[in-house]
Amino acid sequence: MPGVKYLKPTSIQDACLVMKEQGPLAKPLAGGTDLLVQWRKGAIVLECLVDLKGLGLDQVQEEPGGGLTIGALCTLNSISNNALVSEKYPVLPDTILEIASVQVRNRATLGGNLCNASPAADMAPPLLALGARISVNGVKGHRELALTDFFLEPGKTVLLPGEILTEVLLPPCPENSAAVYLKHKRNAMDCPGVGVAVYLVMQDLQICSEAKVILGAVGPTPLVSKKTADLLKQSRISQEIVEQAADLATEEAQPRDDVRASAWYRRRLVKVLTARAIQIAYDRAKQKLKTIKR
Repeated sequence: MPGVKYLKPTSIQDACLVMKEQGPLAKPLAGGTDLLVQWRKGAIVLECLVDLKGLGLDQVQEEPGGGLTIGALCTLNSISNNALVSEKYPVLPDTILEIASVQVRNRATLGGNLCNASPAADMAPPLLALGARISVNGVKGHRELALTDFFLEPGKTVLLPGEILTEVLLPPCPENSAAVYLKHKRNAMDCPGVGVAVYLVMQDLQICSEAKVILGAVGPTPLVSKKTADLLKQSRISQEIVEQAADLATEEAQPRDDVRASAWYRRRLVKVLTARAIQIAYDRAKQKLKTIKR
């Protein structure tokens, strides 16, 4: 990469200082699966690569309350193959196995997928549905915020100059809950034309006590479908409610025409995938409840 400076800090604090000192033309290097492609296409100007590998941000740790902390430099395949993640949040391995190829997943990182801030990022909807928070380190210290507050617009997040996303924090999920992420794509390597994540907590075998519905690739950022979730809360899950929820999600979507799909087709996909995801999440949560009662 002629003309590009390469730096490899040895601590998170040093990495933040380097990013601040080098300015906006310095980019953090995690897996590079998005960054290097964008640079080669001329989509970004790059003068300095700040390599974040080796800073200890590639670990998965169980928290005392039952949640998990996932380092931002964890590769997608390492997350998918992690026993704790598979046990506590099976929606994440399910999602990861549908992203690109094995070779890409061996390089691509969780933090990179989020910080690229693509409206079609696969990891954002299920993490938002699970109530994820993120940990950020910068030259002015550390802060923690909800993932819902992280994305501003395509390609832009709330990260300030000299700040680095370090961890994704996941709260524990109740035993009577289930999450699912479904997407439509043109081929195995493609980004989704539409993605839908649904998270349900069931009060009993019929009544839903908590719900989240997240829509991907149908707005400038991942879209929290609040009206849809509000309808599902305290409702008896039936075919009628599922159809009404899917209609609400379609109304809340903000799709645009692009090379992957037209806006009208995306709206149709939102309805189909939302109904399907709700039903699958409901069936999985019911099965958990039946197992608990045995």
